[in-house]
Amino acid sequence: MFYGLTLSKTKQLAFEYAVGNNLPHNFNVEKKTCGKDWLRGFLARHPQISLRRPEATSLNRVIAFNRKDVNLFYDNLELVFEKYKFPARRIYNVDETGISRVYKPHRVLVEKGRKQVGAITSGERGQTTTVVRCMSAAGYFVPPMFIFKRERMNVALEKNGPVDAIYRCSKSGWITEDLFLEWLKHFAQYVNVSTVDLVLVILENHTTHSSLKSYKFCRENGIVLVSLPPHTSHRLQPLDVTFFSSLKTAYSKECDLHMKTHHYSKIEVTDIAELFAKAYNRITSKEKGLNGFKNTGIFPLDRNLFGEEEFTEMTVEATVGANSDIEREASELSFSPENSVYLDSKPGTSTASDSPYVPTKSYYKKYMRQTTPPLETYNTKPRANLDKKSVSAGHLPAIAFQQTLQRSPTKTQPMMETRPFY
Repeated sequence: MFYGLTLSKTKQLAFEYAVGNNLPHNFNVEKKTCGKDWLRGFLARHPQISLRRPEATSLNRVIAFNRKDVNLFYDNLELVFEKYKFPARRIYNVDETGISRVYKPHRVLVEKGRKQVGAITSGERGQTTTVVRCMSAAGYFVPPMFIFKRERMNVALEKNGPVDAIYRCSKSGWITEDLFLEWLKHFAQYVNVSTVDLVLVILENHTTHSSLKSYKFCRENGIVLVSLPPHTSHRLQPLDVTFFSSLKTAYSKECDLHMKTHHYSKIEVTDIAELFAKAYNRITSKEKGLNGFKNTGIFPLDRNLFGEEEFTEMTVEATVGANSDIEREASELSFSPENSVYLDSKPGTSTASDSPYVPTKSYYKKYMRQTTPPLETYNTKPRANLDKKSVSAGHLPAIAFQQTLQRSPTKTQPMMETRPFY
């Protein structure tokens, strides 16, 4: 599926087929390929075939999109749908995206033979500003949250921004646990959440979304969270499927128009909110929300949306290698019951039942990067993510690499980061 035929490879295969079957031809025997005329005729005879530029998909995404993890995600959705009976207006998807003052120029018409074509931009490299977006399965959009990379907020950053949007700042320009909690409060106020009329939020399984403060707030205010499997947002996240691409294209056009109407003037950080608002108001529509949830099989729930040919079945052995030290250590270590807390028990207690479990706070502090317990989940096991070794370890239990840490005592952070899968 991810290894398509190029034009040159297609011409080579046509030559090999003609030679292997002793068919008469006038192909180039020296180069062992057919010509452009044959290729043009082949495409004319098969109008259902078109030349497309494929979208770059990382190996982690290809491996992570497997039937087992996707089915587990749909199992969680089916469980909460049966329990809470969520209507479309109470099902939301939230995600962050980055925008910059430096945009990618669009194509322009120039004289043939000209080798270099320039387009003016605000700079060589831009500073990332995070925008938190949220939309519902009924096509409603929650006002965005802007996160600027700076120490203090300035009222000028809010100039002509989207209606009811909120503005914050962080040292990195990315969302943090505290900022995500602020967004939850903004979301709860806008959507009117309550413990009587619950709301479902589907989000990525990121550490900033898994703080204890956020969990307590969601539990007290009737917000149910279900997270996506790691590296599958390109197929399972409604915002990624139908909204973000159009939004960034529209934002890039607004930046290009701004540069053309303001000669020799840079796009300042105070212009970002206004340019974003113009793009956002132009492309936001109810159909994008409806199609986003439909094309991901979330609402209406359709676990058979993706065919078997779209899944990649990869094991840990295939991605790590038979002689890998990490694989050997992972098989030797185990997740002990005394380091687990069961969802039906009180915080700080442990039982020996068959209930789903997650690592305790002390376990995280001792071995993991994350220092707070994850959110409660629905009948799923913790997951492990070996980013430093480019490993997709989706089927490993939550473990602490004690031997790895002993082998590398100078490292203050372990090589493994546990992210539970809800």
